[in-house]
Amino acid sequence: MLTAQEVFDISVGHVLAQGRPAIQGTSHNASCLYTTNTGLHCGAWPFLKPHKSSDLGGTWKTVRREFSKFIRDDVPISLDDLIIELQNAHDYSARDVKALGGDFLPLYKQRVRMLALIKGLKTTIIPDDLI
Repeated sequence: MLTAQEVFDISVGHVLAQGRPAIQGTSHNASCLYTTNTGLHCGAWPFLKPHKSSDLGGTWKTVRREFSKFIRDDVPISLDDLIIELQNAHDYSARDVKALGGDFLPLYKQRVRMLALIKGLKTTIIPDDLI
C-alpha cells in the first residue's frame, strides 16, 4: 500500500512534470478534469487504473463511491482525504489562474508546500526554482 509521502510525491511530481493544469472552459465556468481531451491529467489521475471511460467527473469521494473499480489497488481509503486535498490544490490553482491570470506552477507549488507542512510531509519533490 502507498504511504502518504508516496501519494504526495506521485501526485505533485505528475502535475509538476506536466507543467500545467487539466482544465477546460472559460474563467467563469472552468472545470478541472481527471483527463482532458488534450491528454492533460489532474493530481488524482495517477491513482486511477488505465480505463477507457471519458472523464469520471466529481470529486475523489465520488470516484471512490461510484467508480471504485478504476482506483489502483495500492491506494488505501485512509489516504482519500490527502488525495482530495491534492486534487483541490490543482483545481483551485487552475481556477484562480484562469479567472485572475498569472502562472499556474508557482501558485500550485505554494499550495502543495503548505499542504505538506500541515500534513508533516517532505517537499523534496518540489524544485525551489519557482517558489
